[in-house]
Amino acid sequence: AFLACINPFWSERTWRELLFDHLRMTENEAVLYFNRQFEKSIKEYDAIQAEALEMAEEMTFGIIRQFCIR
Repeated sequence: AFLACINPFWSERTWRELLFDHLRMTENEAVLYFNRQFEKSIKEYDAIQAEALEMAEEMTFGIIRQFCIR
């Protein structure tokens, strides 16, 4: 809710989904690592990195729209 309040171009629903997905994936990666399933852990880490890039893109587009940067 906080991000949606500070930028009207950020959807609370979208951010909620992105952040909860990120937390779920991070937890899953930690469990895989501690269970010594290293190959699966690496694949999950790669997915987390892709998710982080998606979050960065969402944030960037919101900032651009908010300040009308062209």
